[in-house]
Amino acid sequence: VTASTVAITVTANSASKTYDGTALTKDGVTVTGLPAGFTYEATVSGSQTAAGTSANQVATFAILDASGTDVTSSFSNVTKVDGTLTVNKRAAQVASPDATKVYDGIALTDTAATQSGFVDGEGVTFDVTGTQTNVGSSKNVFTYTATASTNLDNYTVAKTVGTLTATAANITDEARFTVSQPDDVVYNGIEQKQPITVTDATTGKTAWGTTRERSIAPTRSPP
Repeated sequence: VTASTVAITVTANSASKTYDGTALTKDGVTVTGLPAGFTYEATVSGSQTAAGTSANQVATFAILDASGTDVTSSFSNVTKVDGTLTVNKRAAQVASPDATKVYDGIALTDTAATQSGFVDGEGVTFDVTGTQTNVGSSKNVFTYTATASTNLDNYTVAKTVGTLTATAANITDEARFTVSQPDDVVYNGIEQKQPITVTDATTGKTAWGTTRERSIAPTRSPP
């Protein structure tokens, strides 16, 4: 019996998905060139869990005649083509928070960083080191480290850094700020200059870190 040289191509199916921690598999093949009156049986072998690609291979392939008999050996020109299994990286987000307070001499921090998008049981830990004491703003900087069960190669991680802001205290807040009073002097017709100090009761420090000078001009004649 002479084997048929008709060209038959068997291609394993391809598939793709976003990383979810489970294996991607895909059954089935596509067959071209098989003569009428024949059927086939096929199995494939392939698995991809991590982000990346791998082959989905034709593991077995048999050609059956109308009676169900395996006649694969009668076909000499059978080509097997691998499919492709592709797992795409998953999007995840990490962020440090924004925070604001009125200046009180104490460093402003906020370590409540957040994460989203990671597969259940996976994620990161944070080290948030941002700090802002004086009036102004700075970044709430942080780093993150994958947990033992997490491979960050499976993710595209978007990092958002928050801002820490200390605003100026309201100098008219009498409960917080006190102004030193001038000393009494005997009238001598000369303009008097005395230093004044605005003290922040919250911090115990001089407001603005300095003292101011007040001039008092003579307004009456001596008795």
